Amino acid sequence: FFTMTIIELIKLIKPIPELFIGIHNIFCLEAFINGWYYRDDKEDVRASVLYTEFYEWLRKRYNMRDSRGWADILYYKFETEEKALDEFFVLFNTFYKEKYNSSLW
Repeated sequence: FFTMTIIELIKLIKPIPELFIGIHNIFCLEAFINGWYYRDDKEDVRASVLYTEFYEWLRKRYNMRDSRGWADILYYKFETEEKALDEFFVLFNTFYKEKYNSSLW
C-alpha cells in the first residue's frame, strides 16, 4: 500500500494541473487536494504543511486577518482563478524553501 504525502501530490500535479483537476483553476486544485486529504483520517500530520504552515505563511505575507483559506487568499490577491493557481506553485515553493531550505522544483 503506497501512501503519497501532500508534497508528493503537489509535485505530481504541478507539471500538468489540468490532468488532475480538469480546469486551470485554484478552486479546482483546492477541491482535489481536499478530496485527497479527507480520504485518509491519518493524514492530519503530513498535510499540516499546506493546511497550517503554508496557510499561516500566506496570511502573514499578505497581512490577512480574516478567516479565508489558502485558495481564497490567493484568489483575492491575484484576482483570477487561473493566475491564483499559477502563483500557488510559485509561492508554495518559496514558502518551502524558506521553511525547509530545500526547493521543490
